[in-house]
Amino acid sequence: NGISTFKAADNVREIIAITPVEQILFETDAPYLTPIPYRGHKNEPKYLPFIAEHVALVKNVPLETLLPQVWKNSVDLFFAGA
Repeated sequence: NGISTFKAADNVREIIAITPVEQILFETDAPYLTPIPYRGHKNEPKYLPFIAEHVALVKNVPLETLLPQVWKNSVDLFFAGA
């Protein structure tokens, strides 16, 4: 989420770094907690690509690897047992 982009959020980035990719989902906290550099604007889902890039950077994994796994995680969560 946007908090992970804040300068003082080292603890959040540490958690992202150690969390297995198979346990990661993306969310916005909209309309609050807009990521840097968009602070001051209303948070919206349109910032999710920026969050994804940031998480990939923190985890040191290619975005092309991260995105399909996060999609699978979302489908598994929201359609479990369907």
